[in-house]
Amino acid sequence: MKPKLIAFALTGLLFVSPASAKKGEAKFKSVEIKHFTRAEGVEVPPEIMDAIHSTLGKALQNSGVFEEILGENEVVDPSDADRSVILEGTVSEYGYGSGVKAALMPGWAGREKLRARIIVRRRSNNETLIDQEIDAKGLESSRHQGLVTQLLAWKIARQIKNKLGR
Repeated sequence: MKPKLIAFALTGLLFVSPASAKKGEAKFKSVEIKHFTRAEGVEVPPEIMDAIHSTLGKALQNSGVFEEILGENEVVDPSDADRSVILEGTVSEYGYGSGVKAALMPGWAGREKLRARIIVRRRSNNETLIDQEIDAKGLESSRHQGLVTQLLAWKIARQIKNKLGR
C-alpha cells in the first residue's frame, strides 16, 4: 500500500472509532413505563391497552437509549435518578378498521387507528422532556391483529430516540 493511502485510512479510523464507541452507550440509565390510561369517552379493549404496554417495553429496549426497562413503580437508586425517566401515556383515540372499507378504498379507509399522548419526565426533578401526540394506523384483519399497537410502540421509541438519544 502507498504511504498516503495508509495515513488516510488510519486518520479515518481515528474519526470513526470514537463515534462507534459512543453509539453502543445508553444515554439514560432507566425508563419506567407506566400503563397507559384512556382519555374520557374513549373506549379501548383491555387487550389493546396490555399490548401497548408490552410492545412498548420491547421497542424501547431495542432503541438503545436506556440501559434498563423498569416495570411500573419499580424503585431506582437515588444516584441514578437524574439519568432515569418515567414514560406515561393516554390513549386519546381508538377506532376499529373496516374490512369492507379497506377492500373498497385501500390505503385510505378501513384502517385501525390509535392515537396517544406521551409524556416523558425526568425522575429526579419531574422535568418534562417530551410531551407529544403520536398516531398509528394499521390494517384491520385477523392477519394483522396487533399491528397498530406495534406501530405505535415503534413510533414512540423512534421519537424518544430522536429527542433523547442524541
